[in-house]
Amino acid sequence: QITELEKAIQPSVVGFALIQKNSVSGYFHDGWIGPYFRATFQPLHSVNSIRLIGFNSANDPIKLEMRVNQELFSKAVETGGFSCEFKFKNPIDDPFTFCVESPLSPKDPENKDLRELSLILNQIQVL
Repeated sequence: QITELEKAIQPSVVGFALIQKNSVSGYFHDGWIGPYFRATFQPLHSVNSIRLIGFNSANDPIKLEMRVNQELFSKAVETGGFSCEFKFKNPIDDPFTFCVESPLSPKDPENKDLRELSLILNQIQVL
């Protein structure tokens, strides 16, 4: 039952697409994502880009590696709040899978959280 609840947890998405049911992995209820996040989107009409809004708690910038279907993107994200947009080579009309790979956030010895966490993902905008 817990596994089914975890599958139902989804990030905030705004714009021209919906997340397909049970397609999210690597996302936690408090907005943190693990080192590998994945979701499948169903566009409501053609989409040209995807924007991530979040928070990097690491002391240094981190590099995000993203993939939309077979298209690869790479971007450095500064410490603190960030917004980064990735424009597609061609508009996307069909369902697509979006993946983010990111390094683990440094662990605070005072924190007892055992999850492998990378960054906080506040919102995904599909434009």
